[in-house]
Amino acid sequence: MKGFSSVAEILSEILKKKKLCDQMEFLKIFSHWEEIVGEKFFEYARPLRIKGNILYVEVKDPAYLSHMEYLKENLMDRIAEKTGKEIGDVKFILSD
Repeated sequence: MKGFSSVAEILSEILKKKKLCDQMEFLKIFSHWEEIVGEKFFEYARPLRIKGNILYVEVKDPAYLSHMEYLKENLMDRIAEKTGKEIGDVKFILSD
């Protein structure tokens, strides 16, 4: 018979699994990135990470960042279409 686990142990396991799920979802997005954003944006933007339900994307050029902000909903739809992952939001970060 298995003994009882502490709340801390259970939470630790849940967080490990959640982090692993986020990493797997990120890898799906990363591997389909060119298909998701298209050749034009592929050269200027790359996914950085997923935290919770938010995808962070690094963009090299302010003009492309602005254009991607405008196309955010379409980008979220394409991510769902290509990966099956519903993204709650996309945050764009200008690279240095």
